[in-house]
Amino acid sequence: MTTLKKQGKISSKQFSVYLNNNNWGSSSPGLSSNLMIDGYDLATYSPGNNFTYIPLANNNGYWEVKCNSVKIDNQKFSSDLTAIIDTGTSLIYGPSSDVSTFEYDFLNNYNCYVSTSGIICPCHSQYPNLTFDLDGSEFTLTSDDYLMPYQSSCFLAIQEESNIDFWLLGDIFIRKYYVNFDMDGKRIGFAGAKYSGGSDNFDINWRIIMISVIGIGVVIFGGLSIWVCCHFKNRAKKNVRDIEVAPNQA
Repeated sequence: MTTLKKQGKISSKQFSVYLNNNNWGSSSPGLSSNLMIDGYDLATYSPGNNFTYIPLANNNGYWEVKCNSVKIDNQKFSSDLTAIIDTGTSLIYGPSSDVSTFEYDFLNNYNCYVSTSGIICPCHSQYPNLTFDLDGSEFTLTSDDYLMPYQSSCFLAIQEESNIDFWLLGDIFIRKYYVNFDMDGKRIGFAGAKYSGGSDNFDINWRIIMISVIGIGVVIFGGLSIWVCCHFKNRAKKNVRDIEVAPNQA
């Protein structure tokens, strides 16, 4: 970015990112994902909104801001850390001591369980909101944002990492917002993204149920068809034997 500005190819060191929401691949997005260098386009990717800007916490080369707290609904379980906004990370990661509290709540209250892939939960919308307080501004994710379809269930896209003392907010977080990375202003801006309604896990669950019902129906119908065919085939063989035996009996 610095080189491009020195060469006069851009007027400002900033770029903006929009990640589309296509229901985890189950539908066509309204807009394609977009990377815009040297500006932003709120009218297209966040119509009617303005950016909420958060100053960078330091100059270490990361897009790192203060994270005053993280809450499950209104219950705080993490405080006084920082958060790195990273487009190169898919999920959300946090310190083990903090995320374990979050996981404990899910395992004990929402019929979730631990697998080799992580925390697996039933797909529905009755989960708590997750709110990040970034330097005084709150950003909330619903379960439609942080649960991903996984086979016939959903995967909790928030994981613990034992070697960090900060939050790492990847695409799971970013896809809900149109994000402006302002290098000149040493700040990062968030605006609610267009078509950012989440994965709609309730609908996903109903699709799973319908597919299961249809599958069971196909199995039952197939079984009945085989039984009917075998039944009439056996009757036909019996009739042939009766015809062959009848002349001798006469």
